[in-house]
Amino acid sequence: MDLQKILCGVKSLNDYIAATEKVVSKCANIKIHLNMSTVLNLKKVRSLEIEYFNKCEDVGAAFVLFERMLSQPPSKTWALLGKELTGTILYWLDAVRKHLISHSPRWWTFLETILKFIRDMKSKDPSLPGIIVEQTIECLLDLSCNNRLNELQRHGILQTVNECSAESSRELRLRMKEQLIGYFIKLSKILPTSGHFPTQISILEALLRWLVGRFDPQVRRTAALAWFPPSLYQGAAIELFLERTWTEFFKVKVIKWAFS
Repeated sequence: MDLQKILCGVKSLNDYIAATEKVVSKCANIKIHLNMSTVLNLKKVRSLEIEYFNKCEDVGAAFVLFERMLSQPPSKTWALLGKELTGTILYWLDAVRKHLISHSPRWWTFLETILKFIRDMKSKDPSLPGIIVEQTIECLLDLSCNNRLNELQRHGILQTVNECSAESSRELRLRMKEQLIGYFIKLSKILPTSGHFPTQISILEALLRWLVGRFDPQVRRTAALAWFPPSLYQGAAIELFLERTWTEFFKVKVIKWAFS
């Protein structure tokens, strides 16, 4: 069965519910072509995906098909389709930020699926992490600062931010830094009060990558004064931050040390 035939007649939520039933029941037999036609079909029903989730509290046809599309191997085609696909992801992220997080008790299920899409898609072509960062970073950072999150949810969002940021170019981060500064200020305030070490590490990694000249000792000392209040952190933890090289600082052995 062809995707085009399933989605071509979808014009309402009821149509979309019926299409979702077809997609779920015949998923293995649906032909998914990695081309602009598929991307435009997803774009056509992206708003209905949100309506479906609001009504049925589960993901619909667009999410199922997006996941199937991500099973396609890396290729240059992903680079050609990257902006359109990321635009659809941004549309869904924006819906979480502006609506679902306030009105749906299962909003995290929706967002967690999107985060997985982002992490899977970024590996399909070297250009995609930069495209993803450029289009979605502000929305992701805004979500990470939301006071409705628990620490595991905040950590999940920041992990995705950091994975994509690490594979984006330094030039892109420098160009975007000023427009994101407000979110980094909010994260720096969350850092000493979080009480959840993996979240603190994720925040610290984001701040270091986006804001700090990491190899300048004086810059690190200045950052340590703001980010590691002596009343909350032992001297050994602050010393680790000041003296470890960037590549060593986030190794598993440092995390194990912090929990010991």
